[in-house]
Amino acid sequence: MEYELLLKSKKIKTSELIRDIIHFKTLENIKEILLNSSIIILAQKLRENHNLTYFDSLHCASALHADGIIISTDKDFKNIKNLKLIAPNTLLSSKEE
Repeated sequence: MEYELLLKSKKIKTSELIRDIIHFKTLENIKEILLNSSIIILAQKLRENHNLTYFDSLHCASALHADGIIISTDKDFKNIKNLKLIAPNTLLSSKEE
């Protein structure tokens, strides 16, 4: 949802948004996580305790609920207990760079 809002604010066409979402689903080790009440409650606690934004708290809570790994450049995730922060550029193969 955050990605969609970001692209819409930049006047990106719906067809491009759909293309990107389909592409995300093909990436290795990237999975969708269903939003549930446990994630929403954890997200609220993360917002209160770590001053995360609404979307950052949802991403963080989802990652903690799944496997404890988040791929991001956002430094706000560095101080979250049990969360492993991975920079996206470290995942690129030499073919993609």
